[in-house]
Order: sequence, then C-alpha cells, then structure tokens
Amino acid sequence: SYSHLAYPLEIVEIEQDGTLFSDAAFNVECRKLNHVVPCYGYRVVEKDRPGSLDAEALTAAGVAPGPLYMRLKNGETVTLDDGRRIDGRDYLSPPKAGRIVAILGDTCYCLNSVELARAADVLVHESTFADADAQPAQQFGHSSTTDAARVAAEAGVKQLILSHISARYHAESLPALLAEAQAIFPDVRIAHDLMSFEIRTL
Repeated sequence: SYSHLAYPLEIVEIEQDGTLFSDAAFNVECRKLNHVVPCYGYRVVEKDRPGSLDAEALTAAGVAPGPLYMRLKNGETVTLDDGRRIDGRDYLSPPKAGRIVAILGDTCYCLNSVELARAADVLVHESTFADADAQPAQQFGHSSTTDAARVAAEAGVKQLILSHISARYHAESLPALLAEAQAIFPDVRIAHDLMSFEIRTL
C-alpha cells in the first residue's frame, strides 16, 4: 500500500485463553470461540468501586467538608481537631458492583461463549443469520438469532445486543430477527452504526 508509519507498531497475537489485561479498574479475559478461523471472545469486568460517602451524616456529626472527606471516602480513620476519631467505613454506602460486558466475535454456539457471558450486564453477540438459516450459520461458523439468545439465557445476562447481522437482511427484516431472539431472551436490541448504549447495573 506504500503506507509509511511514523511510529513503531507491534502486533501481539492472542494464542491462548486467559487474562489479557488487568489494572486497578478493569480485568479483560479472552477465550477461543468456535469459528472456521481462530476467533476470540472477550469479557471485560469493571472492578467493584467504593461506596458513596454520606456527606449529610458527616455534616450532622460536625465534620466540615474538606480534605478529610477524601481520606474518609478511602475508608481511613481520621482524628478531628476536638480529639474525636471518625472511621470512614461508618459513612460509606456498600461498594458499587462493577459492570461486566462480554463481546463475542464470529462464532457458532459454544460453551466458551456462555462462560464469557456469565452474569454479564451486557452481552454483544454476533447474530449473522436468522433462525431459518441456522444450517448455513453452522457451516460458516456463525450464530443465528436464536443461538445468541440461547447464550444470553444460559449465561444469565441482563441485556443482549445482536451485532454482525448479514447484509442479506434488509431494514424491514430486523423486527422479525428481533422477535426471534426475544422469544428466548426478552431484553434484546439490534446494533446499528453509531449506536450509543448506556451500560447500567440492574
């Protein structure tokens, strides 16, 4: 292509299941899916976040807003000017559960899909074919609407987004595709270009 990059580019190929990335905020895991060429699915887990600080209760206890609030939010115990000791954990709501997103690329139904999606808040699952075309879906290593819905139901996810819809299905076909999936798993959407979706915990 005669393209020239002005920076180094390192390509690291995935060769096995496991953790790809982990830091204080997220953990990303991958597993091999069932496709005609190697293809992986991903599970992104947001780590639990600290609860909210009850500022009203602190004010009522005579603790004025300021730098101490940050230490209390971190669960530390602080000593006030009047000698009282305040334990931040007494003023925190329970931790907020992290969100879980599973993103599955090209694949037939497989157990790794279910495991990656286990209890996810959102599952983005390829759904190349309608249920009536389940045979070519299997032949080419893809999923039907009902395959994706089955994974969502078995994994106990909260919401399912169907993606990778074949171009053979025009816009007027989408309601029927959606209905096929909803017959198995009710909370389904079909992805479209530039779609924005808020991931919420229910």
